[in-house]
Amino acid sequence: MLNKRLLTLAFCTLGLSSGVSAEIAFNGFATFAGGLTSSDDETLQGYDNDLSFDQDSKLAIQAQGNLGEGLTAVAQIMAKGSEDWDAKLTWAYIGWEATENIKFLFGRQRAPFYAYSDFLDVSYAYHWITPPAGVYSIPFDSVNGIGMAVNNQLGPMDSTVQVVIGRNRESILVNDTYQESDLSNMVNLNWSLTYDWITFRVAYSQADLAITIDEIDRLTDGWSALHDANATIPNFATEIRTDDGNDTSNFFGAGFNISYEDFIVIAEYTESSTEGSFLQESQEGYYLSLGKRMGAFTPHITYGANEDTPTSTDFLETGLPPAGASVDIDNLVAATQGLFQSTAHDSDYLTLGLRWDFHDSAAFKAEYTMYNDNLLDEDQNLLRFALVTVF
Repeated sequence: MLNKRLLTLAFCTLGLSSGVSAEIAFNGFATFAGGLTSSDDETLQGYDNDLSFDQDSKLAIQAQGNLGEGLTAVAQIMAKGSEDWDAKLTWAYIGWEATENIKFLFGRQRAPFYAYSDFLDVSYAYHWITPPAGVYSIPFDSVNGIGMAVNNQLGPMDSTVQVVIGRNRESILVNDTYQESDLSNMVNLNWSLTYDWITFRVAYSQADLAITIDEIDRLTDGWSALHDANATIPNFATEIRTDDGNDTSNFFGAGFNISYEDFIVIAEYTESSTEGSFLQESQEGYYLSLGKRMGAFTPHITYGANEDTPTSTDFLETGLPPAGASVDIDNLVAATQGLFQSTAHDSDYLTLGLRWDFHDSAAFKAEYTMYNDNLLDEDQNLLRFALVTVF
């Protein structure tokens, strides 16, 4: 996070570079969005029944310096309403075009998880206000490391392969609370093939995951204390903790994008898993979106669903005395089963939306989402609108 002094320094540094290398281009984008749910007891995607303008509003400025001979330097500073408009350096990398088809990126860059990862925050670039949250659910989007993109022609198709290797250590949102995290040894692969009006895409990522979640310390401390008092009782703390460096996360994504004449068809499927903690055994999400450009207007409809499967607690069936033999152990077993089951999720949603391109560089969007929580048998409805622009 940049304070005002660092922000000023960042721009001064860029200004100094402009005197040396001559070419610096500034671009930016902004979203001013508002929304509210339909009744008092509904909360969805950060909104409640009171009209709010913070959750999806943002503004960013990007500077790109051309250093010549294939070298570029890129910095992007963005402030989000959901983060009290604190400015952050979201991109900061040096690009090098080694050949006409191969480019390297060194520094903080976007992890290529999804079809819209490269311009995830640029709402003007797609028809929704934000991409479907059920699929775009990874709580971070950048990685510090080295990236490579290879562009080739495979017969009649354009091929792009991206590889990003690096690490991410930042606070991420888990259960509505920011927690310290460390995703190390991260490898991201992304391959897309484009033939005329259709693009296919697959992606795979893997990382060692460590997240500090203070709320589970009491539970893991309880299992450790029992084991210390009686070595015959297994220490299940290692099966629960998320900060011991024993967890591995995997991510797979696939999809296609059709832009044929005035019709838009987009679909994505994602599946992720985490091994070695109480976090979900698997998370699956998908959506299908249809739209049609009608002059300045683009009506669209999107259906999506996501399901989270809890990790099994079968490890509790080995090494413990029978139920009823110890109140302390029974309480720990119940608390552990409750923690693991708390990650279960099953929902689907339908979004109706309209984009109006009233200006060459700006558009107005409105969306209504009907969301169903199939586990709790609850319905929620969300109305959002947004003014988006690039400059």
